[in-house]
Amino acid sequence: MLLLALMRRQQKFAQTSLLVMVAAGLSGILANSTGEGAEEAVENLPGFSGSLIHQHEDAAYIGMIVLMIAGGLALLAWLWLQRAKGYRLLPIAIVTIAASGGMMRTGYSGGQIRHSEIRKNDPTVQQPVRVGTEDDD
Repeated sequence: MLLLALMRRQQKFAQTSLLVMVAAGLSGILANSTGEGAEEAVENLPGFSGSLIHQHEDAAYIGMIVLMIAGGLALLAWLWLQRAKGYRLLPIAIVTIAASGGMMRTGYSGGQIRHSEIRKNDPTVQQPVRVGTEDDD
């Protein structure tokens, strides 16, 4: 949203996108607080992998830090835009993109915990059976 607001040079749109980023930063804090409960819920399930949990925790921690930085910068920029006409928001947009990448990595590593079909080299994943692959002629 912020990049689009920058391209269109629309200050109200930029302000709205900054508030969305602030909300995303706060949501990251809330999401992080559910991690321990989620770990306890899956640790006794078949196919549980402690190493995958730790990979997800590491990704979530880094992603949350970057997301909080982006949210904090967005809040400061939003407050600044209330008083100033011109704006230079490209650095915040770059941090926002980095935060989005961190959250994507967190989501992917979280998905690997319960979706064994996306794990690479997992011996517990059954390969699909191919039926009728040869020509019947």
